[in-house]
Amino acid sequence: MISNGRRLVFLCGYFFLVMLEVSCFLQTQIRRHFVASTSTRRSLTQLASTGKPSIAIVGAGAVGGYYGARLWETGMYDVKFFMRGEHYETSKLNGLNVTSVHGDIFIPPDILQAFNDTSDIGTVDWVIVAIKSTALSSIPALISPLLQPGHTRVLAIMNGLIEDDLIQYLKQYHNENDNDEYVRCCGALFGGMALVCSNRLGPGRIDHSYAGLLSSGVAAHSPETTMDEHKDAFEKLWEPVQIDTIYEPSLVGGRWRKVSRETNFGDCGGRPLELIYDRFICRIAGIFLSMVFQWRWGE
Repeated sequence: MISNGRRLVFLCGYFFLVMLEVSCFLQTQIRRHFVASTSTRRSLTQLASTGKPSIAIVGAGAVGGYYGARLWETGMYDVKFFMRGEHYETSKLNGLNVTSVHGDIFIPPDILQAFNDTSDIGTVDWVIVAIKSTALSSIPALISPLLQPGHTRVLAIMNGLIEDDLIQYLKQYHNENDNDEYVRCCGALFGGMALVCSNRLGPGRIDHSYAGLLSSGVAAHSPETTMDEHKDAFEKLWEPVQIDTIYEPSLVGGRWRKVSRETNFGDCGGRPLELIYDRFICRIAGIFLSMVFQWRWGE
């Protein structure tokens, strides 16, 4: 027999969990209602205009499509999306639809600037590369039509720690000296690290369900520019965007922090309630990686 006291404790615990579920659901719906309504009104009235900083999203899938849509949402940038196949065809016909816990975004087809050939885009101020690292060797040919030497900044948000390899591929493609500490085909190359749970549900449809933190640091830059200039440019780019960002002075340190975050985030599946239930395991993993990082680099 279960005593009345234990039954009461059980019922209180169950009630707490139910209220926690309801609270998470209501917070999500409130964000979607108020933020998305603003985004929708903007999407119906804004047209891409010249004179704004230009951004090319190379790989507008789950990650690139989400960050690109957030940049477009501000109305301050001329954002162009490179897509392929059915994703391109459907988006051109029906627009790009992004559902998000931080507010939905819809870019109508008459406003969406979608391309299936980067040569049609022209040179831009920023290139955000968000394709799978298995296609690393194809990136130089893909983004070269977008680059203005000494000016265009490239932000690679890719799975894997690939900045050094990408620098070598770019130098080889543009016949630059492999031993030169600078890159000359662009203004700078940033290594990007995203903590985000986003999926492409189908052609023209992206769903963002959790997080979104973007950290980045300079992997290489042109001789005409400085690290401080690129730091300021990165922070200015994301300042009006509904995205949390961190500039990493050291990419090595940023990579370790990425591993630490992904250990916590990946094991918990990117869902807030699972983060609560598995908090102890996630916390232990985070402490361990932080200790290793402090021992190795003293930060």
